[in-house]
Amino acid sequence: MVIQTIQELENSIRKCINNPRKQYILLQNHATWNQLCSSLDIIGDTDYALSSYIKDSGPSDIGMNYIYIYGFLQALILQQDAIRYCANALGIVDELGRKYKGNPTLEMVRQIRNRSSGHPMNCDRDAEGGSYNFISQISMSKWGFTLHSSRPEKRTTVEEIDLQRLLKEQTEITTEALIIILDKLTEEDMKHKKAFEGENLIDNIPPTLGYYFEKMYAATYETNPGQKTSAMHLGKVHFDSVMAVVEKIKIELTKRGLYPAYSSLKNIFDEISYPLAELEKYFSSNSGAVNDKTANIFIFFIQQQINEELMVMLKELDEKYKVQGE
Repeated sequence: MVIQTIQELENSIRKCINNPRKQYILLQNHATWNQLCSSLDIIGDTDYALSSYIKDSGPSDIGMNYIYIYGFLQALILQQDAIRYCANALGIVDELGRKYKGNPTLEMVRQIRNRSSGHPMNCDRDAEGGSYNFISQISMSKWGFTLHSSRPEKRTTVEEIDLQRLLKEQTEITTEALIIILDKLTEEDMKHKKAFEGENLIDNIPPTLGYYFEKMYAATYETNPGQKTSAMHLGKVHFDSVMAVVEKIKIELTKRGLYPAYSSLKNIFDEISYPLAELEKYFSSNSGAVNDKTANIFIFFIQQQINEELMVMLKELDEKYKVQGE
């Protein structure tokens, strides 16, 4: 099994949520979407920060040592919070909770940060009062320090803080949490694809579609008044068949959550909606209908959009469903 880095897992999760179908669902609640994007940004940013901390040679003076320690511990807490908010936005808190929420190691990291740099004065208050904490200046290094803590009526405690160990343990837990999130998203997508197993979108386009268009074209070419009414009637029958195909495809795409999620699909249906409406009037002989030449152009445009755009996309989507559903 290949062990993925936090950056790799974050990118994989982004790929899942940026899938047009999933993204469309998430964007129905912009607050949730923003929470998710912010969380993923923080997960990635803190990983960059902590990775640089590892490679850096360390602080050059006492003041910078404090900045290093404060920043290091804050990055760990930001990372913890970002994981929780990411899971919350995706609605998978329960799945993550068993591994993450209340984890003793993460709680220890949080307590060390609170006592040393977050809220060192009057920390962890109870009925008897809070604790007062400070870092022993002489003990500070890039990877650790001594933390002194005292509470009312109790002896002062001294604790050696190993930052390298904290980072190693939290990184392992964070990686596991991201794997849980990614697995859940992948499982959800697989379940969706499984529901449409064996149902190809392209099958909704009948082999007789070209014949339907031929009969529609024929009505526009007919100039004999005695034959025009019959040709228009036949054209209307086949126009209705084309309309039924278009509506059927739209219904199937909607069932899969692909329309209007895929902007390219939405664009195709938007672009043919006006020509279809005009042809409806033309074949119904309504007043104000377009002339034969304009109707011919509209028929050609719709046929091209279906043959060269829509059918190509349907085949591509069918292929994706096969690959992801296996």
